[in-house]
Amino acid sequence: MSEIKVLNVPKTLKELKKLILTSKKDNTEQSKSYASILKQIEAATIGVKNAETNEEKLILSAAKKELKEQEQSKSLNAPFNEVTIEICSAVVKELNPTMVSEEETVNTINSAIAHIEKFGFNPDMKQIMSFVKSDGRLFDMKLVSTIANELLKAK
Repeated sequence: MSEIKVLNVPKTLKELKKLILTSKKDNTEQSKSYASILKQIEAATIGVKNAETNEEKLILSAAKKELKEQEQSKSLNAPFNEVTIEICSAVVKELNPTMVSEEETVNTINSAIAHIEKFGFNPDMKQIMSFVKSDGRLFDMKLVSTIANELLKAK
C-alpha cells in the first residue's frame, strides 16, 4: 500500500467536520477515517454529565481510542483500515503532549526544593509534588515521586 499523507490534523470539532466533508469527494477513505474519530467523540460525550469540553483533548482521546481499536482488529486479523491507523497516528503525534525528560524532572525537583528552602521550610513530598504540578508541563509523576524521595533522603 502506498504511503498515506495526512495533511490536516484537526484541532477543533469544526475543523474535523470540515475535513470529513471536504475529503469526501477526493478521498472517501480519509473521510471515513475522520468520521470514525467524530463517532468516538460522540460516544464519549453524548449523554455524559460532565463530558470534556476541551475540543483538542476530545479529538486526541477519540483518535487514541480509534487507533487502539484499529490496531486490535489488525492484530486479530479482523477487518481494519490502514488509512484510519495513519490518520489517528498523525493526530496523536501532533496533539499528544510530550513528557518532560528525566533530566528536566530532576532540575524541576531541585528548583522546587531550593524554592521551598528559600522561604525557610524543610521540603516534603507534598510541597514538591504541588510545585511540580503547578509547573504546567506533563511529568511522569511516578518518576517525580522516586526522584523526590531520593533527593529528600540525601538531605
